[in-house]
Order: sequence, then structure tokens, then C-alpha cells
Amino acid sequence: MPKSDYQLQQYRQQKQEFNNAQLNSIIALWTEKQADAVGHFKARGQNINSLFNKKGAKGMRRNSLRTIVNREFELFTDFFPVLLVNPSVCSSILPLQEGIFDVVIFDEASQLRLEDTYAALIRGKAKIVSGDKHQMAPSSYFEGSGALLDPIDDETEDYEDEFSDRTALQAAQLNLADSESLLAYAVDKGFVESYLKVHYRSKHPYLIDFSNHAFYGNRLMPVPAKEHYTPIEYLQIDGLYEGQVNKQEALQVVELLQQIMKDAKDSIPSVGVATFNIYQRNLILEELSAVRQNDSVFDSLMAQAGDSFFVKNLENIQGDERDIIILSTTFGRKADGSFSQNFGPIIQGKGHRMLNVIITRARSKVYVCTSFP
Repeated sequence: MPKSDYQLQQYRQQKQEFNNAQLNSIIALWTEKQADAVGHFKARGQNINSLFNKKGAKGMRRNSLRTIVNREFELFTDFFPVLLVNPSVCSSILPLQEGIFDVVIFDEASQLRLEDTYAALIRGKAKIVSGDKHQMAPSSYFEGSGALLDPIDDETEDYEDEFSDRTALQAAQLNLADSESLLAYAVDKGFVESYLKVHYRSKHPYLIDFSNHAFYGNRLMPVPAKEHYTPIEYLQIDGLYEGQVNKQEALQVVELLQQIMKDAKDSIPSVGVATFNIYQRNLILEELSAVRQNDSVFDSLMAQAGDSFFVKNLENIQGDERDIIILSTTFGRKADGSFSQNFGPIIQGKGHRMLNVIITRARSKVYVCTSFP
């Protein structure tokens, strides 16, 4: 490790030189593969222009991407060695052949259904499945799996060993096929597991502190804060919960958003609003639209924010992250003063995954707007 400023400067320079040399080497290798691929293609008497057919020859339709890929897969992948596609596109345009790619990578695998991704999975020689079992499973997953029955009949007598082994294997395969997600399948199948050690998102340790203790066994190492500030602000709203919404909280969220946008100096931070149900999300969007119509400065700032701003309910927020998250916990006392501790899907089944997701979306700061007594 560098022990002085001079050594550190040398290390940085050498690292940059290494990165540049590596990049140049990759480009040279890629260019050479392209030239060789074209040479072999032409040696077979083929014509590149007729294959790609950009404008479409007279009286002929253009070749579709699927046609090009299936006809000359090697040529196509020599020019495009990295493909970024979703599982549906993969199944639509790529040959269904085992091991045609060196590596296939899935991200957010806890959200992917096995039946949607298995065909893409087998196309790779090496499979990398990235996900978090403490985050949400596929939202449309049909949990009542009565269609897949255990093939072993309790009323059967002794079978030959070979048949028993076969039925046991079938049962194991069906159990794997019944995995709630691609991530669960990979774990059950015995994929080698490698855990994230350093938590990279939160710019202050407090933002991941609860989840680190509650879900990850305190094994995550957060990055130390670069400056002293308050990363979590708690606002007690005490709004009424009526008709599955909390109007006072919605108004507070919009007011807070106005303050954040107008106080921004050098650049507008990315902001996300997270709610505990879809009705509160819709109400906040309505209130936000009304305020923007009457405040041209705020409207202009929101227009500049563009896609860096969102309002989402807890079922739809996985995979998102923003500089600032405003959390509307939505639930509160009713008009008669009672407080029902029924918080929707977050307290049902594996709702703790939703909780883990919704409270870990912020890079820099979280505002908690709540009416919980």
C-alpha cells in the first residue's frame, strides 16, 4: 500500500496507465475479431450488405434482427459481444441453444420468475445470478402452487429401487421448478454464493444501520460519512387516515418537496417519494400537480428534475435509488381517534422484504413523514 503522497501519486498514475493499456488491448482484440469474422464470411461467398440489408433490396423486405442473429450468430456476436436484453427479448431473438454465451448475468434476481428466465439461463456456460433474498419476490407470483403435485403417492407399496430413485429425482426437480424466484432457484440448486461486504449506496452509515442489524446480521460495512449532517429527519404529522389516504401527510410531502427544490444550489438533487399504499401515491401526485399549476418557479424546478423524481408505492420501488427519499407512512388515527395497526401488505407474509426495500432507497437523506401515534 502507498505510504506517502508521492507513492500515492505514482500509484494513481500507474493505475490510469494500466486502465488505458487494458482498454486499448480490448479494442485491438475486438477489431481483429471483427475483421476475421468478415473475412470468413466473405470466404464462404456471402455478402455483408445482403445480410444486414439496411435499406431493403428492391422488392424485398429488410432482414429482421432475429433473422440476422439466427443466420449468422457468430458474426453477430463478434461485432456485438455484449448483449443487454430482458428475458423475453432473449427468448424471442436468440437461438435456443445451451451454452451459446460464455457468461449470462441476471440482476435483481429476487424479482424474476424462474419460468420467465430459465430459457435465458441455459444459454450461458457460466451463470451469474445477482439478488437479495431480503428483498421482494416477483409481485405476480402465484403462491398457491396446486398445479405442481408431489409425484410420490402415499398409498403406493414398495417399488424397485431404480423407480424410487427416479421418482425422488422428479420430486426434487419439481421442487426446484416451484422456486419463488430465479434467486431462490439458484440458492436451492447450490450455486456458489458470494456476499456483498461493503454497502456502497448510503453516504451516511445511519441510512443502512437498521437494515444491517435487522436483515443482514450486521455483516455489511458502510462507507463512513464524508461530512457531518442529519441523514434521517422525522416529521410527526398526526394526519387523519380516511378513505385509505392521509391528506395532511400528502400536503406535507409536497411542501417538503417545494423546500428541497428551492433550497437546491449547485444542482437539483434526485428525489423519490415512497408511500405505503397506491392510494396515497395517487393523492400525492394530485396535490403535486395542483401546486405546480400555481407556482411557476417550483414547476420549472420540477421540470428540470425530470425522471430523477418519482412517487411510488412500496410494491413498485425495488431497484430505485435517489439522493433524497421522502417516506409517507400513510397510516394514522381515524376520525374516531382509533388507530388500527393494519398496515396492508407490509405486515403480511414476507412483508419485511418490502420494509427493507422501502427504507433503503436513499443515498444521502431520508425524511420520514408519519402519523403513527
